[in-house]
Amino acid sequence: MKNRIHDAMGATRFAFTNGTGDTIAGGSVFDGGALGFGIVVDDVADGGTGVAERGGVYKLPKATGGGTGFAMGDAVGWDASAGTVVAATNGRSIGAVWKAAADGDDTVEVHVPSSPGPEVFMTKVTGDASGSIEVDTGFGQAPASFIVQSWSAAGGPRTHTLVLAMSGGDAGKIVIQTGAGAASDTHNVFAIRD
Repeated sequence: MKNRIHDAMGATRFAFTNGTGDTIAGGSVFDGGALGFGIVVDDVADGGTGVAERGGVYKLPKATGGGTGFAMGDAVGWDASAGTVVAATNGRSIGAVWKAAADGDDTVEVHVPSSPGPEVFMTKVTGDASGSIEVDTGFGQAPASFIVQSWSAAGGPRTHTLVLAMSGGDAGKIVIQTGAGAASDTHNVFAIRD
């Protein structure tokens, strides 16, 4: 496939019938509905059966101009009418930006997960959460569930006074606050998005 940048462990493929009325070019994004998004492997004539792939990093088209850039980790969706990657909306994401793209770039590298199932976010952050620490999952919506574990440098658990999944403009962020804290504390965050 001409626009695959990196393979991923566990890449998957699914078959589909092209009912668009046009040929779908290999390397294009295909929306398989409940099957999720995939990247078309080879050209598929209208009415033909094609194969779409998930599980890797793909170079995909994006719009250019002011406000069209993406930061690494941004959740992105697909505008089928424009044929470009866009900011993810309504929880429908094709994946996450692998490498930042500037407003003037006409492509962006996107990691398309190998499964349309729940997205999983895991990270370890270090810092004093006695004030509070925000962790952005990149989901763009509140996680379906999440777990936070906080530890002192000596290995003792920290007691949480607040663990909150944000909504509105901060949707996807998790706020952690502990009763006591130090700059060397670690916080393990695990979140799932349906």
